[in-house]
Amino acid sequence: ADNGWADFRLVPDLSTMRVVPWEPGTAMVTCDITELDGTPVAISPREVLKRVIRRAESLGYAPRAAYEFEFYIFEGSPKELADRKWRDPEPITHGSRTYNLYRGTGTELLIGELRHMLHDCGIDIEASNSEHGPGQFEVNIHYSDALGAADQAAILKSAVKELAARHGYTATFMAKVNPAWAGSSGHVHQSLSTLDGEPAFANAADGDLLSRVGEQYVAGLLELAAAMTALYCPTVNSYKRTEGGSWAGSSATWGRDNRTVAIRGIPATGTAARVENRIPGADANPYLVIAANLASGLYGIENAMTPPAATTGNAYENPEANTRLLPNSLEAATAALRGSAAARDLLGSDFVDHFAL
Repeated sequence: ADNGWADFRLVPDLSTMRVVPWEPGTAMVTCDITELDGTPVAISPREVLKRVIRRAESLGYAPRAAYEFEFYIFEGSPKELADRKWRDPEPITHGSRTYNLYRGTGTELLIGELRHMLHDCGIDIEASNSEHGPGQFEVNIHYSDALGAADQAAILKSAVKELAARHGYTATFMAKVNPAWAGSSGHVHQSLSTLDGEPAFANAADGDLLSRVGEQYVAGLLELAAAMTALYCPTVNSYKRTEGGSWAGSSATWGRDNRTVAIRGIPATGTAARVENRIPGADANPYLVIAANLASGLYGIENAMTPPAATTGNAYENPEANTRLLPNSLEAATAALRGSAAARDLLGSDFVDHFAL
């Protein structure tokens, strides 16, 4: 508003052009936002991520990422649900049926079409399955470079909604649809490789441990977890998902293959070595989530940080974990972001002031 809501430009990134299989005869292309003179708009989420990627490259690393999304599907079109004021939506399946084969085959008309359409769009789904909540599903995107991962995540969210609507359903990535149902996460798997392709998180000497670089990256994620929570959980509703023991990272903790902590370390001797951030909800902006993760990890590497001891067992019942709880409201999270000098350095003060206004 300070500039009177002036015009800006959308500049197509032609490397992202792809067909839209669910809209025959149509192609899509992702655009960058610039001022009229061609200057990148500093607060654009895609530009924020591109700046952080350049920082990684200047340190000798190429970042990789992959998204896991959970979402709910309800009976009725978006208009039909809106006409009912979104009251008492009926999920397309009932009960808690995680990985249930029958629920999977019963909804394959839609979920199978989603996988095939995304594949034809250049987005490979490694796995899809029914999830814990009624009418809840999960899809896992194959990893790619960090910018490509964010582009693909953004496209997937739109594709799920469009394809659901074509079948007369409504899909939502809302973090917590119902207090009694599981929340919807947007977990991000991530790693670094050297610029010549060597996996930087791999520990050739011990496949049960991350490399020193991997541990430094984890330390940065933990150090800045509170400051970045507003990007991982960007709505009031987001914090309903992180309440209690709900497999959502609610403390600045990490562990090896532990799903109750915020940062799950997945060590290996080769390219499979990576970490997973379990804090973000499905409602978050993929560009900002990946940017926040990468920036935090690089902060740990640049400062040669050491992570705290890995949490073992259930983090929700761990007294030490409870001393490192993350902000539990949007107000507290935005205050932490505004007050973080590191976040301002990594993401840009203009962006922080705009986002955390």
